Amino acid sequence: MELEESMLWQLAQVAEEQTFGSGELVVSQGEDDPDKRFYVVRSGAADVVRRDPAGMERTVARLACGSYFGELGLLTNQARNASVRVHGTGHLRVYSFNALDFHQLVAENVLVFKVTRQHRKQERARPGTRRLRIRELELLRNMEPSDLEYVMKAAEHRWFPAGTPVIEQGEVGDRFYIVLDGELEVERDGTLLGEVGAGDFFGETALLFDTPRTATVRSRTHALTWSITRSAFQRVVGHYLLSQEPTQATIMRRAKGLLDAG
Repeated sequence: MELEESMLWQLAQVAEEQTFGSGELVVSQGEDDPDKRFYVVRSGAADVVRRDPAGMERTVARLACGSYFGELGLLTNQARNASVRVHGTGHLRVYSFNALDFHQLVAENVLVFKVTRQHRKQERARPGTRRLRIRELELLRNMEPSDLEYVMKAAEHRWFPAGTPVIEQGEVGDRFYIVLDGELEVERDGTLLGEVGAGDFFGETALLFDTPRTATVRSRTHALTWSITRSAFQRVVGHYLLSQEPTQATIMRRAKGLLDAG
């Protein structure tokens, strides 16, 4: 991962240094601690161990200096899918980050790296595509720097495996989404309405008009999204989107679709 110097400085301020002894478990498969952390290996080595349904353990990876782990539990809000145990007789030294700092400072870089690595073959098959970073989005280009900084701090990055619903029709809307990578399908009452991809947004209708979700959005490929809460959206982004001609037209078209459907 390549980080700007200012970002590295921010990370240094919030990182917690931890040391684990020989054979010690850093995380355990199946644990679902609400205070899960993200780890970057500073020195030493660790084994990633996965236990099958029969209880047999198998080492699936070896981590060394610069490796990271623990991101999936934070991104998916699920229990750990593997254990990480200190390798050999030495110590493992790590930098660790709590969930809030991870989502605000680390997640975008980790996810872009992860998705890039996992889909290198697909990228070669689709030349010319690239992942977007929030500050590069045409969608937010004219936003005031102070407002952009506010929503950046309130944002959450999340990776969705192919076939995963991001929002579902009829549920209460609580977040606004921008797609950073991947392709998602939009459907209403089982009918496919269209697709959204990198640079597109969705989820605004329920927030602007205080209605339940008007459609289901499901990842067609692995997808990376950036999202903010209802309060952050209403404070800054809602007004901004309605003041920009291209996004205003999109919002009005979707609102008209909702009225026609009703």
